[in-house]
Amino acid sequence: MNKTRFLFSKTGVAKYSSHLDLMRVLRRAFARADIELVHSEGFNPHPYLSVALPLPVGVESVCELLDVRLVQEPKEEMIAQLNAALPPGLAFQAVAPLRAVSEIAYAGYAFAIAYPPDDWNLLRELFYRDPVSVSKKTKSGVAEIDIRPHVKQWEAEQGGRVCRALLRAADPAVSPGLFCRAMQERFPQFGWAHAVCTRTGLYDEAMERY
Repeated sequence: MNKTRFLFSKTGVAKYSSHLDLMRVLRRAFARADIELVHSEGFNPHPYLSVALPLPVGVESVCELLDVRLVQEPKEEMIAQLNAALPPGLAFQAVAPLRAVSEIAYAGYAFAIAYPPDDWNLLRELFYRDPVSVSKKTKSGVAEIDIRPHVKQWEAEQGGRVCRALLRAADPAVSPGLFCRAMQERFPQFGWAHAVCTRTGLYDEAMERY
């Protein structure tokens, strides 16, 4: 039994697939590529296969992590075999090092907004100076939280057209949807409700790429 981690991307039409649909597609890809997965025991055996920090529907990513247990030793040629069995928008990139998922502290996102601001620096100062409250569902109901302390960085490029943010991945997690909703309530004139989002990287507490 060989626990293996693959780095893959989910872009284009694939971003509209739910997490359950994604898992079904990935399982089929391993079967079509003739790469055998270790299965659980019992009356309803299932393959050991999991994705770290599942994406919300509609969000792209170039840094997804898939953990599987292989019957055989992992080999680089598996990447080409798997990609030949995947639909458009999904692509394996490499075999990645194994680290505890609990070490992921931040996720980086790029947001393409509809109407870039004239003065990005002013908006950046307002964001960091004042609380940015938004409603979030919790185990005990709905609560108002200030997401500003959980946003590590907030920068812009391409004349403010693309915003890059590092969001806390856990305890508490700030999802890209929550961030966009907070920004839409605070700066509705820039079209945050229609922002196109891509996850670009995962980082530990020391800000080293995961």
